[in-house]
Amino acid sequence: MAREFNRRHDGAPITADATRKWLRGETVPTQAKLRSIAAWLLVSPEWLRFGDGEQSHPATHEACVDLALIADLHLLDEKYQWLARQFVRKLLELQEARANNGAGPSGPMV
Repeated sequence: MAREFNRRHDGAPITADATRKWLRGETVPTQAKLRSIAAWLLVSPEWLRFGDGEQSHPATHEACVDLALIADLHLLDEKYQWLARQFVRKLLELQEARANNGAGPSGPMV
């Protein structure tokens, strides 16, 4: 998350530890960083900080869930992080195989 934030923010870069603290509610980003996060998530800064005003985009909830998932993955031991990466890579391979001539296991992916 820190890397993606730093790609979108014009100011000083942040660390993974800073994003972890934001996601846990231990600290609050500065107003400039909050504006960058809001632009990234396609929501208003007011909604992001206070929950007030227009949300601006229906995909916001999904984006927040994705960020929470990333934060959870960072809490895992290194061994389990590796396992999660391998699992996701395998799912991507299966998805690609299905997209190319319907190859891969039959039935819905859950």
